[in-house]
Amino acid sequence: MFCYDTEYLGQYLSHVFKTYLPISKPIFSPKCDIIFNYSEKKRRFLEERNIPLPTIEETYDLYYEMKEGFKNKNKPYMQNLIEKLDQSIKKYETIQLNMTLKNELQIKNNTKRKVKV
Repeated sequence: MFCYDTEYLGQYLSHVFKTYLPISKPIFSPKCDIIFNYSEKKRRFLEERNIPLPTIEETYDLYYEMKEGFKNKNKPYMQNLIEKLDQSIKKYETIQLNMTLKNELQIKNNTKRKVKV
C-alpha cells in the first residue's frame, strides 16, 4: 500500500487527502520520497549515507504501479493527484538525467589522454 498526501483545491474548500494505493510489488522505500519532493538537502542526506538515489527505472516502476492503483479510484481530486504525480516524475527524471550527464562529463574530462607536445 502506498500513501500519498495531496491537497485538493475545490471551488470553495481546500482539503488534504490521504490517498492509499495498492501496489503489487515491494518497490517503494523511504528514499523514494525524493521523487515527489525533491530538494538538494534530501539529495545530500541520501548521498552522505551512501544511499543511492532512485534510478529512472525505479522511478518509472513506481509511477506505473501508482497509475495502475489510480484506475480503481474515482474521486474528484484524483485528476489533480495524477497531474501532480506526472509533474513530479518529469521533474525528477530531468534532475536525474542532468546529474548523470554531469557525472559522465566529469569522468570523461578526468580520463582524457595527455598528449605529448
